[in-house]
Amino acid sequence: MTQTITLKGLTCDACVKLIIKKFMRIPGVTTTRVTLDGLAHVESNRAVDAKEYKQVLTGLPYEVVTVS
Repeated sequence: MTQTITLKGLTCDACVKLIIKKFMRIPGVTTTRVTLDGLAHVESNRAVDAKEYKQVLTGLPYEVVTVS
């Protein structure tokens, strides 16, 4: 399953790398691609709820806007 997540708050390559690292910790996520313009494309072997994406970014200056 592929999901597209729209994010706010990305300003540099370090932001991209950190979000990839955090999303890859979600159970079932197999691949994550993130761009500086705030789009993440996540492949997983199950449907990941928006709440899970938001939870792994808790305390960081990034916001999950949409998950589709």
